[in-house]
Amino acid sequence: MKTKRGALLVIFLWCAMLQLPGQIVTDADVESALQQADTNRVSLETLLEQYAHDEEKLEAARYLIAHMVWHRQSGRILNYDTRMDTLRHEIDSIYYSMVAGRPDSVVYSSPAFRKQLSKVDQAFRKYAESTLLNEPCVEVIDLPDIKTIDGDFLKRQIEHAFRLRREIKQVRSLSKNDFFRYILPYRAMADYPIVETNDTYAPYYRKYLRVESGDSLSTIIRRYNLTTRRRRYFGGRYPFETLTGFPELFYLGMTDCTPLSNYGALALRACGVPAITEFNIAYKLWNGAHQHTAVMDANGLWYTFSPESGLPKRRDPRFREALNLYRIQFDRQPGNPCSLRAESEPIPDGLAHPCLEDATRHTMTAFTLKLPIPLQTTHNLAYLASFRSRDGGLTPVTWGQIDHKRGLAVFQNVVPDNLYFPIIFQADGEFISAGAPFLIISEEDSFRIEYPIQHDRKTVMADLRRKFPSKPRLQQLAKETIGTFVIGSNDKNFTRADTLGKIAQMPAPEWGNLRLTVTQPYRYYRVCSPPSHPHINLAEIQFLTERKLKYDNTIEATWDTPTDAPDSVRYVRLLDEPLEKCRWRKEYDGDVTTAPYKWPNVTLRLKSPQWVTCLRYVVRHADNQVKRNHRYRLYKWGQEGWTSCWKGIATHNYIHLHLETDTLYWLHDETDGREELPFVITETGSQHFPHTPLLPRIMN
Repeated sequence: MKTKRGALLVIFLWCAMLQLPGQIVTDADVESALQQADTNRVSLETLLEQYAHDEEKLEAARYLIAHMVWHRQSGRILNYDTRMDTLRHEIDSIYYSMVAGRPDSVVYSSPAFRKQLSKVDQAFRKYAESTLLNEPCVEVIDLPDIKTIDGDFLKRQIEHAFRLRREIKQVRSLSKNDFFRYILPYRAMADYPIVETNDTYAPYYRKYLRVESGDSLSTIIRRYNLTTRRRRYFGGRYPFETLTGFPELFYLGMTDCTPLSNYGALALRACGVPAITEFNIAYKLWNGAHQHTAVMDANGLWYTFSPESGLPKRRDPRFREALNLYRIQFDRQPGNPCSLRAESEPIPDGLAHPCLEDATRHTMTAFTLKLPIPLQTTHNLAYLASFRSRDGGLTPVTWGQIDHKRGLAVFQNVVPDNLYFPIIFQADGEFISAGAPFLIISEEDSFRIEYPIQHDRKTVMADLRRKFPSKPRLQQLAKETIGTFVIGSNDKNFTRADTLGKIAQMPAPEWGNLRLTVTQPYRYYRVCSPPSHPHINLAEIQFLTERKLKYDNTIEATWDTPTDAPDSVRYVRLLDEPLEKCRWRKEYDGDVTTAPYKWPNVTLRLKSPQWVTCLRYVVRHADNQVKRNHRYRLYKWGQEGWTSCWKGIATHNYIHLHLETDTLYWLHDETDGREELPFVITETGSQHFPHTPLLPRIMN
């Protein structure tokens, strides 16, 4: 052991100042990693000794070992049914025998080929699903990579990466920095619970993707998507609830963006495509997060896509809804919260990884913003948080370094067209306000700042009707509903028909009644869209008749406010078939967010003439208004963040309260909370959502 360590010391001294990606890997970095390796140290030292006379591979080994300390697994597979390997090999062999030598045009779109493939994969799926596989044995445990990824694993990874560098021109042309970051690592995502070497993926993908042929990224990704999706049909339903890693790519059922992006990036790397996963931790308008894959072209430009369902795009416009995009690189990154924070300064969980890199500017516009911080703090960092209608109402999305002498923070990557809350993160996981909320609005190559609160407060009677502003697209659909009309006929082809009524004004997003002028009963009634917009935008349609007529084919109609009470006594709903048989139709499905848009009309076909005297309808909308009988809580923004100021049950489709102007409020639906944004109260008592002018910029 002394001899081995003596040899390693010479190696470390020789390599001490080698420039590696992102930073210099020193003897101290490698030695610190080895000290954390425990019993795994011997295998890692052996690897370094094996590469003592190969300068490039030694660099690669040092790079991986030094930065393994930042990564960990949350579990491992102790054993699994090896028949999964046999099935995977058979699936790949059968599929490759069908596509080998065929041009992409046949493989992609030939009806004859698809028909042949369908017969083969259906037969194999029956066989695969009838194979009763034993449940894998998984240990849930925290496993630092430095203690569990041994030298043999790293050697396989390194040898495969350098084989690609020898054999594929595109990999050879990469800078050392890009090669180390986007081809060499065995991880494309932080802390994924299962890791495999890239030579596990290569035999099942390289022959399909044919990266060395020089084809475009779109062609390569299309091949990846098609290959992965089609082989899944051979395997059928995934037989377990637990993860097994790479074998999951040969079964149906994987829909979560996290494994899809992880396996996509690793498979592409294994074939010579520089790739990494990216994620956003928040959206401008919605709750949620998303993970996707990014690939780099020969010019160093990045293209994003969702594996198995999308193709790579440069600066994809769909990201207009997202906030900052992040990567977890394999090596520690400068300029992130872990690198900039003061000693013992807390960091929000979503931004706390030492290898975090802000990749926003590869895909979206972002600005540098200098913001006054009117607080005394020992922290080095302030954050801009975005609204989220859960988890306390905010999520930090980007950071700024505080210049204590000048009393301001510099934020390097601020995504425009959003409402931001400056905050200081506290040790208890809470935060305090570090300034007034503001809108940053893009203007060509620049931006402007607007403050929704001017601190000129007065108390008014407020009329709360919404939790979220009206969406431009749905407003347009409501306008296009003007002119929708109802006709009646005793001819099923409506050769002769009478006009019974017309919607003359833009409908509000609530139930409404159109009284029909009827002089006789009809067997057929039809709701027709206006000729200028031949699409039905009504989400729900109910044909009403007088209760006193006592028809057999009636049920109770939908009434949702006390003011509807007289009509609820007078009218019932007329049906041409039992409701359970027609629920599949969007106009009868009970969902106000859908409508039979692709159809120009909706028809009621009765067995005999009957009176219909009223059309009850609701225009398609987002179902984000105040709803009767729902429980609500109202919050207002202050120095301590969001604090509750009222709670109760809505007795109508509105809530009336005495509230202050120039105060930011948030109305949360505790019964069924979806689509909520902050608002202020105007002097007339109505709601104004600061996001409203931004919606056309954000929403697709």
